[in-house]
Amino acid sequence: MGKTRKTYDINFKKKVVDLHLNDGMGYNTIASEIIDKIQIRRWVNHFIAEGIKGIEKKEVRQKDLVKVDQELVLKIQKSKLNALK
Repeated sequence: MGKTRKTYDINFKKKVVDLHLNDGMGYNTIASEIIDKIQIRRWVNHFIAEGIKGIEKKEVRQKDLVKVDQELVLKIQKSKLNALK
């Protein structure tokens, strides 16, 4: 049986990101009180790169990936059909 992944609410993630960006708390300080510093660094980097969308739940973000994957599959299928002609 695999590990159960712990998920965090978007408001919680935003508070953690704000502790680092706005209050100047280091990853280690936040991590010792709340959660793993690697996870905090990930959230901060995602937030800096993408804003609030970067720290939304993965299920929300994966919809975008599915669309891109479908477009890629169609391109690959078309190129294979063209190669057969």
